[in-house]
Amino acid sequence: MRFYQQSPNVKEDKPCFADLPRPLIQDIERVSGANIIGGRIAWGGYSPTCSMIFETQNQGQIFAKGTYPDHTAHGYKILHQEIEVYQNIPDLQILAPPYMGYVSYGGEDDWHLGLWQAIENATIKKSLGNQDIDLIFTALTQFYKSFEKNHMFGSSVLKPAAQMNFVGPIVTGQNSWIKFKDHSDRHNAFTQMFYDQDMAQTWLDKNLNELIEQSLKSADHDQNMISFDLRLDNIVFDVKVDRPFIIDWPDACIAPVGYDIINLCINIMVESGQDSWDLLKQFTDISGIKISKNDLVVILSQLSGYYALQAYRAVPAKLPRLRWIQKAMLWGALTWLNHIDVCTDLPEFKD
Repeated sequence: MRFYQQSPNVKEDKPCFADLPRPLIQDIERVSGANIIGGRIAWGGYSPTCSMIFETQNQGQIFAKGTYPDHTAHGYKILHQEIEVYQNIPDLQILAPPYMGYVSYGGEDDWHLGLWQAIENATIKKSLGNQDIDLIFTALTQFYKSFEKNHMFGSSVLKPAAQMNFVGPIVTGQNSWIKFKDHSDRHNAFTQMFYDQDMAQTWLDKNLNELIEQSLKSADHDQNMISFDLRLDNIVFDVKVDRPFIIDWPDACIAPVGYDIINLCINIMVESGQDSWDLLKQFTDISGIKISKNDLVVILSQLSGYYALQAYRAVPAKLPRLRWIQKAMLWGALTWLNHIDVCTDLPEFKD
């Protein structure tokens, strides 16, 4: 079951290699010890973050991502959050490419790039086979076991999810369905995403109280380090050796693993077509981690409420696909709730 609307056939507005100041390139060469001979945009996610692959004369490729003029101060902050995670959580080497260093040019609102060893034969797969999914779930299981064994829950770098600026309001239900309560403008904006607005309003009236109640609860199964942004565009395969790498860790925190696994299962259903509930069983079979129906409903309610608050908004100029993926993830979360007989009879989204 795949989301029935196609992703917009456009890409984000990102800087290219020719935009980089020469002193910044020289700094990359100093940090990496490599001679840069060229570069290209590394396409993948839905943000306007600068992301590039640098070709070197004799030391392979380097991956860089970060901020640039006309980006945001928020981008500067989250880059440094992510770098701190790489520097302090050695277990991350199980899942992610090696971190190499950091370079900057100009002030806080100018160029700031983190550098990583590029993944060889890198491919982002949007259509997965069972073997691919097994590889992802196996790698995650290995990481969870290693992280737990090394007792890194007390690390000052990793906060509980509820204490994170972005993540906290989602996992506590405060940035979710409760924001629709007694808010007619949001009701109207939500229903306009559907072909039949009257049916959508009926669905919302019928289910809102239950969604609010569930989203204000807490999931309490297996705690571990999670990314809180686990989607296929953040999973890169070295296709030559069939190894998945998981990138993008700025919101890494301690939380029940279901926040990552359930979000990933939704995203695989959206992009690749496998039913999310079957994918969750596949994860349980591999990992031995069982997510109760109660926790499943809580997490689906919280995530769907967050996506519902985003999906109806205007499309940002530099982010042409953002609202599509948010609407697709909303559809996936609500479809799953419908499958387990919570919040049934979801109407059809319009293009």
